Amino acid sequence: MHDKWMIPCLYLDQGRAVTGRGQKELFQDGDVKRLSAAYSDGGADGLLLFDLSGTDLEHEAAIGTIKEICQAAQIPVTAAGNVKRVEDVK
Repeated sequence: MHDKWMIPCLYLDQGRAVTGRGQKELFQDGDVKRLSAAYSDGGADGLLLFDLSGTDLEHEAAIGTIKEICQAAQIPVTAAGNVKRVEDVK
């Protein structure tokens, strides 16, 4: 018997959740912190955050948002996208 996991993905673009890679439409209201909490409260087993930032400044802001979500999350969080430096992993 295998365990089943539900791990929703949020795509981050300029601090907001969008519908997918290459998409600019907001996912629901775009509030990634509220959406992360809703997934956690709703029984998700984890959360994948995908940083779609295009500039270093946007990337730094996304890292800040991801850190805040990780601190507040009651479920495991995995972050991906634009990991270019060792500092991004820290």
